[in-house]
Amino acid sequence: SLAAIYPVPAYTAPVNTVPPEYDVNNTTIFVGNLDLNVSEEELKQNFLQFGEIVSVKVHAGKACGFVQFGARASAEEAIQKMQG
Repeated sequence: SLAAIYPVPAYTAPVNTVPPEYDVNNTTIFVGNLDLNVSEEELKQNFLQFGEIVSVKVHAGKACGFVQFGARASAEEAIQKMQG
């Protein structure tokens, strides 16, 4: 189940940046509540329907991951359609 999904800031960001949900350049989403055995490829396959994927990272043992899209619109659509 891919329940908790929302935008996240880039891994390194200067102080006083615009919140990630308002940053037009942010294309990365956080995916929480993953099955502990999910692979990066499985996560990618679940999100390909929303557009080009630049990278996928699953944090082993933490039940979460990140999906970076090529376009902001793809990330927004994924958030809207995959929540809940």
